[in-house]
Amino acid sequence: MVEILDALSRCVAVMPAAEARRQLLPHRTVAILLQDADERFYLRRRTLGRFGGTKHWDVSARGQVWAGESVRDAASRVLEEGLGIRAERLRLATVLSPVQEHGNELLHVCLGTRPSGSGAAGALEDIEEGTFFSADEVHYLIREFRELVAPRFMLLVEATDLLKRPGRRS
Repeated sequence: MVEILDALSRCVAVMPAAEARRQLLPHRTVAILLQDADERFYLRRRTLGRFGGTKHWDVSARGQVWAGESVRDAASRVLEEGLGIRAERLRLATVLSPVQEHGNELLHVCLGTRPSGSGAAGALEDIEEGTFFSADEVHYLIREFRELVAPRFMLLVEATDLLKRPGRRS
């Protein structure tokens, strides 16, 4: 169950996530971008839609914020469910307003540090279809292979400065 939001992001109803998506009702989601010590971003390839097809590069993990759940708790849950890890220093980086063509999601973007310690550091390398990209590589991917990038990830990159190239942050 997810919270349906009004124009001020207040909860006005609660319903199943699938129904909220089907009706394109505004609801909260969370996207997590993991970074390593070299400030590279961990991206995963996933199939968009129910019917398979081309895989697209997307954030490290993404999911719904359940009714009554905090964004931080949702980010931790989604990361553990999606990648089987806990990030260090997970923090809210930005919030993107709902856009109907991207599912009308109020997207909370969190940044996390790649886990360290016994066994956890290598956990990401064991996951199929994921790798670390520098900011320059992400921008090249979007510029030259746009069709292989998930639309919501493209929106995130283009609407924020989270993936600015090193030395180019304003």
